[in-house]
Amino acid sequence: YPVDRLPIACDLAAKPPVHTIALWSRGDGMIAPGCARGLPHESDRAVELRCGHIGFTFEAEAIEAVIDALEE
Repeated sequence: YPVDRLPIACDLAAKPPVHTIALWSRGDGMIAPGCARGLPHESDRAVELRCGHIGFTFEAEAIEAVIDALEE
């Protein structure tokens, strides 16, 4: 499929109909903070972490944030 024509119908601009949490970091270095945390209506909660981009995969703070999000 071309990148501008998804194989399923969906509204990418709409918030998913489930509880969503944006984990983001000012120090990401790859993803701009505004893009990572999104707009207020795009998630139910935004959690700022103190790690770089790769740190989301192994930093204790990031792992704990994922565990906390899953426990909600």
